[in-house]
Amino acid sequence: MDRACMKLLFLQLQITCLILSLLLISNIGGSHEFKIAENTDFNTYPAIYEDIVVWSSCRNDNCDIYGYNLSTNEEFRITTHPEWQLHPAIYGNIVVWTDFRNEEIDINGYNISTKEEFQITTGPGWNSHPRIYKNTVVWDNTRGHIIDVYGCNLLTGEEFRISKALWEQFCPEIHGDYVVWVDGRNGNFDIYGYNLQTKEEFQITTDPHNDRCPAIHGDIVVWSDSRKSNYSDHYIYGYNLQTKEEFQIAADLDEVSCPAIYKNYVVWEDERNGNLDIYIYKLLTNEEFQITKDTSDQKNPAIYKDIVVWIDNRNGGWDIYGYNLSSLFGPSFTGPPVPHTSPPEPPPFPPVQESFTFPKNFAAIVAVIALIIVSVLAFEVIKKSS
Repeated sequence: MDRACMKLLFLQLQITCLILSLLLISNIGGSHEFKIAENTDFNTYPAIYEDIVVWSSCRNDNCDIYGYNLSTNEEFRITTHPEWQLHPAIYGNIVVWTDFRNEEIDINGYNISTKEEFQITTGPGWNSHPRIYKNTVVWDNTRGHIIDVYGCNLLTGEEFRISKALWEQFCPEIHGDYVVWVDGRNGNFDIYGYNLQTKEEFQITTDPHNDRCPAIHGDIVVWSDSRKSNYSDHYIYGYNLQTKEEFQIAADLDEVSCPAIYKNYVVWEDERNGNLDIYIYKLLTNEEFQITKDTSDQKNPAIYKDIVVWIDNRNGGWDIYGYNLSSLFGPSFTGPPVPHTSPPEPPPFPPVQESFTFPKNFAAIVAVIALIIVSVLAFEVIKKSS
């Protein structure tokens, strides 16, 4: 092989390495989003605590509870009973869910460390929508022909009633000493709360329109609110339990719902783009960001520290996906929650800040350019050697 051909071969090798490197960079640019559960049939109700994600999967002709360890990338099955298990929640090593195996729908639990399953509710009525914080589990119950909120201390096994109004109270959420829920006692649906230490109940929303989907972390309660749309659309509002200030989070758009909160970060599903996307709002700076950009639907988000999870139908069924927020904010999720004060009135369509990612066809563009360069240089080498 003459010297010119060796130069040409070396040049081609360098260009090939460049293309492979850029392909790798392009893949890394989108690595903050990841798939957790494949489309085996239907996956829903994701919840997350530390590095464990749990959800309900209907892959076995019924719906079971599954888990996924984000540190080891291992999936594990939690329930194996042939009846349905839905609505999982997790705190520490304990997973709780709605269980249909008995005539009365119950709340069951599972200890991930000991791999032991246990029954939480044994009383009358249907029990559903459990939530857990430390050793306290709350849920809604239909005994007495109305829906009330109940709780249980897992250490003592003591069950107690939280809401006692005559109308429906359902969808409880818990954090710290506070339980919040949707309440129909006033002829519409409001958000109410209860202090487990003082045993005092209090009303959070007073607007005559419907409020739903409450979530709580620390002193901040968020919910989906229809006050500006005559029940047709919803907006995300928040309330500071210490300052008793109410504030709007998501601006006046179309349909936004299902908020979740972790410290200073609120996530929700948002239909402003014609499909459902996941958005996030930073309470500390009053900034909004778009997380998902796929044209299919992404909904039911949950958040813990720097990980957001949701259900996603981009592949034709409902999968579980996740997103690492450190690509947007850096590792800033260890500090205490910041008390929120009302922000200035947001503009009708606030700008959405996005983190930079390479375009999907970036690698292909680079490959074409590289091949053109190789062809030109090869032609020059051959011409000089002839």
